[in-house]
Amino acid sequence: MDISTSLFEAIKKDNLQEFSSFIKDNESISLGRFPLLSLCYLYNSKKIIKNYEERLLDVKDYKIVENEPFEIYKKFRTLAGRCLRLYVFNQIVTPIEMLAIKHKDNKVKKLYLNKMYSDYALEKLKTIYKIFGQEIEINNESIKIKNRPLNYYQKYLHKLTIYTSLSFILVGVIIYCIAGFTTGLGNFLKPFYIYNQTQLLNALSSKGNYELKQDIEISDYSYELNFNGTFNGNNNTIYINNLSSLKLINNQYGTIKNLNIVFNKIDKELSKNFSLFCENNFGVIDNVNITCNELTLSINLEDDIKISGYSINNSGTIKNCNLLLNAVIESKGNGECSFSGFVNNNTNIISNCIFKNSSSIEAYETDISGIVGLNDFGAKVIKVKNYATLIQTSKKNKWSPNVSGIALINYSQIVNSFNFADLQVISNNDLEGAEGNVFIGGITAINYADIEKCLNKGDLTVYSKRIMVYLGGISAQTIYHTKDNNIYIPKIKNSGVDFTIDVVTEAEKAYAFIGGIGGYMYGNVTDCFSLAKFKSDYSDKKYNVGSAFGTSYAEVIFSNDIAYMLSDPFIMASNNYILHQDNDMYQLASISVIRRTISGNVLAIIKYDQSYFDDKLYKKATEELIKQQEVYFDEQ
Repeated sequence: MDISTSLFEAIKKDNLQEFSSFIKDNESISLGRFPLLSLCYLYNSKKIIKNYEERLLDVKDYKIVENEPFEIYKKFRTLAGRCLRLYVFNQIVTPIEMLAIKHKDNKVKKLYLNKMYSDYALEKLKTIYKIFGQEIEINNESIKIKNRPLNYYQKYLHKLTIYTSLSFILVGVIIYCIAGFTTGLGNFLKPFYIYNQTQLLNALSSKGNYELKQDIEISDYSYELNFNGTFNGNNNTIYINNLSSLKLINNQYGTIKNLNIVFNKIDKELSKNFSLFCENNFGVIDNVNITCNELTLSINLEDDIKISGYSINNSGTIKNCNLLLNAVIESKGNGECSFSGFVNNNTNIISNCIFKNSSSIEAYETDISGIVGLNDFGAKVIKVKNYATLIQTSKKNKWSPNVSGIALINYSQIVNSFNFADLQVISNNDLEGAEGNVFIGGITAINYADIEKCLNKGDLTVYSKRIMVYLGGISAQTIYHTKDNNIYIPKIKNSGVDFTIDVVTEAEKAYAFIGGIGGYMYGNVTDCFSLAKFKSDYSDKKYNVGSAFGTSYAEVIFSNDIAYMLSDPFIMASNNYILHQDNDMYQLASISVIRRTISGNVLAIIKYDQSYFDDKLYKKATEELIKQQEVYFDEQ
């Protein structure tokens, strides 16, 4: 066992004695991207940190050991989330960055002021905190880090406290309701009627109970209001000829229902988040239908920007809503831009919503999802449909284009949801040694959790000059995650696909992982069907094609450049039906081992025989036979 391995084993066990016996003259070792102190923070090695933290903090130049253990990457991937993309090109995860990713904000403040890091380190910290929705301010005397936004469970407890308190102020509520009759402020006994723009703006900036009694036309809307009442649109329409603000409502705490909103042409240059309806929804949005036939957004990215049809963040409920939108979104710069039809970050419920037919999103360097960007822990997406054509074109290096019919990333539940629209990615990155991956999925681009009773009938098309492609009718990638020290195996149940796959890559090492259900699979698949058809001939060795999955990785060791499989690819499956292809090359899946350098360059791909997959797990059949099985379903 070499020194670096011994140190790593000591860190995992928090064995101070063993660590001390190996650390002398080896303080500068970095296991791939991870210096020793960063590993101590990652594994919470309290004894070693207590005795060696100051000493290891003084290390500035690292001696990189290239054989970074894969188990470190797996643990860090789960912790880092979206921050992982900051380190895919061999950047060192410094100790202060590891603390920031672990949300040890007080420790970050203390460490930064004691060591006074460089401007480059400051920019890296800012990027990390922006990804977590926090802001950081630093001057010569102090460092300020704003608290993280409340998650769903924290907000639930906060609301519970509020509701409990309400029982003690019932008398005040009664007085408020009585006052409403004399002042014209609506309440639950008598709503205030709205007939014009002035009354509407007053309503949306206050509490109370309101009803819209007729259609209203607004020449210029330049407000960002906060609403905490009840608003019933009575299926009337608000026509907005010019939207000067970045959203109609800033924070929506109340209930808004039975309302139609029609926007005239919108043409904007953005430097901040943009939503047609609200920034944050904490309440209920029910049967609110939005139409915007012409939206053009030009974005010069310095920071990350999110764009949505309904809400940037949703911790309330959005249900029974319809969106008709045609948009062109062009972003430039160093930040990240994403568009989602309904919500960018969902921590609660989206249900019975439709991104309507005749809608389309044409985006440049902008990730696109039909319904939600991030479906976070504890959230649910239920009975939604996407009919909007989604196209992303990209040529920026170190950018990974993501397109999905329902969700870009799923950490929770997507149920009874359907994509009927065609999805497309065009990657024109022509840089030698180009970095990034294409992720395109009919339901989700990257799945860490559960998908049930979902269907994709939209064709998926990709053209890539140089970067790798992951494509799946349900998900581009399905990967396990770790939460509360427990490994969670994602599940795809009772789901199916009936679509055409068209993937073309140019460069020799622009590998493609193409599957009817998933491009890459690590999880459980039960009672699913695939009627996926392949438009092109994928005989070239760079294409990993399967009627079920493009690939599943195995645990391996390398000896003299020969790979030896230590364990089976982790796929648990039962009762799945796959369309038999005329060309026998379209096996059920290719089991692949990809050997990489730390910088991510692919050196070799080894495929294993498809006979690994038992007929009990996947049954090849004709289209007619599949339609006769209980697993098959269809819906328009």
